Amino acid sequence: MKIAPSILEITAKPESKMFYCPNCKRPTISPKNIREGIVMCAMCASFERQRFLHYVYEEEILKAGKDIKVLQFAPEKSVYDSVGKFENVDYTCCDLMPELYPYAKGIVQEDGMNLSFEDKSFDIIIHNHILEHMPDDIRFLEETKRILKNDGKIIASIPFYKDELCDDSFTSDEDRIEHYGQADHLRRYGKDILDVLKLDGLNIEIINQNSYLTNQELESIKAFQDISGDLYMIMTKEGK
Repeated sequence: MKIAPSILEITAKPESKMFYCPNCKRPTISPKNIREGIVMCAMCASFERQRFLHYVYEEEILKAGKDIKVLQFAPEKSVYDSVGKFENVDYTCCDLMPELYPYAKGIVQEDGMNLSFEDKSFDIIIHNHILEHMPDDIRFLEETKRILKNDGKIIASIPFYKDELCDDSFTSDEDRIEHYGQADHLRRYGKDILDVLKLDGLNIEIINQNSYLTNQELESIKAFQDISGDLYMIMTKEGK
């Protein structure tokens, strides 16, 4: 007679491995109910890309050695908690729907297509997984460039498909879910991204994890990406 599996047998998953979270600055472990292939910090809910980006923010923001103004779109909590603690930062957060970020004190409502900030307001602008949601990604970059100080930097990450070309041809929710992964993803970015995002006065540098950390350090924070991966960019506003 076949015995029905117990609840523990049904729900049990392999033991998660300990890793170091630079946001929490402590050893942590990924919850067992997270989808296979994803390593999320049980303490701050940071994902692999956010733990890697912590070191980018330290290098580009914390080590700037002066008081700087930082703007972040759609602030992930782990990034908000991390960057918000930098003593040299005047930190502003914004989103079209600020109610989605109750932990972000003073977050303001902003439409990325028509920002209310004055020209040359910020030294650093952060946006992660934002460009693929924008109705017009070039218009958004033009607006962020406008409010960026000369020689200021945009630190951005996007989902990336290195063997494909950029594509924004699908318009229905059903097609976007099938081809882009989400109905609110309006495009997917591929190997021709530097041509697609080319904008006068904005120099785009693609950075990678090994530019900041060794493979051993990346493994210690579980920062390796899946096959599709992310693309990380630093965009510098040229000018005097």
